[in-house]
Amino acid sequence: MPGAEVPAAIRAFIDATNRADSDAFTDDAHLSDYGREFHGHDGVRDWNRTDNIG
Repeated sequence: MPGAEVPAAIRAFIDATNRADSDAFTDDAHLSDYGREFHGHDGVRDWNRTDNIG
């Protein structure tokens, strides 16, 4: 939606993904992907590399 404000955490996630920067995620990261849960830097980084960026 044009003009919609995206929360900073979501914007940082999108930007890191667009840069293919799997190392950008923090230790307190949490991601839920269709019922699968990924926690912390390593968990979200691995998800990003295998499921998101590929």
